[in-house]
Amino acid sequence: MTLFPAKTYGIENRGQINVGMKADIVIFDANKIQDKATFIDPHQYPEGIHYVLINGELAVDKGEYINSLNGEVLRK
Repeated sequence: MTLFPAKTYGIENRGQINVGMKADIVIFDANKIQDKATFIDPHQYPEGIHYVLINGELAVDKGEYINSLNGEVLRK
């Protein structure tokens, strides 16, 4: 799901879990994931996402965003 787009756009160190790769990982419950955003109230977090790691650092912990700034702009 992520390796093909990373290779297509020439983004190095992304798209798979492997030694030396950037760790962008989402851990979710497939039976409970639900987008809560609407056109009227678009700034709502989804349900069912338990953890998000960006560059190997937690960004969402037990469903709560922890205001981390681990990401980076990806340019070709």
